[in-house]
Amino acid sequence: MEKDFHIDTIFEETFYCRFRSYLLWTSIGQLYWNYVLLAFFHFVRVVHPKRLYLHRPSLYLFIFIPLQSSVELVGNLPVLFLFDGIHLLPNEAYCSLVLRPFYILLYVSTIGFFIPYGLLCTFNVWIGREIRQSTTRALRERNQRDYLVIRRMLMNSFILCGVTVPYFVLYIKGVLQNRFDGMIYRVQWLSSSLSSCLFCLSLPLIATQLRDLLKSYRTTAVKDQI
Repeated sequence: MEKDFHIDTIFEETFYCRFRSYLLWTSIGQLYWNYVLLAFFHFVRVVHPKRLYLHRPSLYLFIFIPLQSSVELVGNLPVLFLFDGIHLLPNEAYCSLVLRPFYILLYVSTIGFFIPYGLLCTFNVWIGREIRQSTTRALRERNQRDYLVIRRMLMNSFILCGVTVPYFVLYIKGVLQNRFDGMIYRVQWLSSSLSSCLFCLSLPLIATQLRDLLKSYRTTAVKDQI
């Protein structure tokens, strides 16, 4: 079966290709950091409701979003320069992360997933505690909405992790056998691509404002056609 998908193509490994791969893996990590930024917005609405400057869209648009992107870009630079952790695959049209040594994958996973997921869990626990300490019913219901948004993000992140299970199964198998099958790189690329697509499709289910905006746009488009 592998021979049926095998394409005899030779690519020249260049820094330009490696840099594009670095941007690709960085953008995948930024998907999870976007969750953290959205969770932080709901977090400050519950924990610091009187600090209105933390609720301003301009603060997120001009400061937090560029800062979040910069953190992910700088955080993955060691993979490109220090670890030499990106290489061009023979007979493939994309670059990937090297499978050995193990600390390269661990570093990328920590920067791109483990830290953001840990922050999401922290916000979730903190808001849950604030809800239990709420003194009025109206305040408790408002905080409950923000709490549910973060819970949805946690569940969605967990589902996205499930997409990468086949890759990790092949990786563990390769470590035990001391030999990695070439198909593992394709599974790695496919898992990352599916996670990104699922993230974009599930975002309207998490961000209710975006869902309402899409509904209103759809309604307006139907009225214009009539």
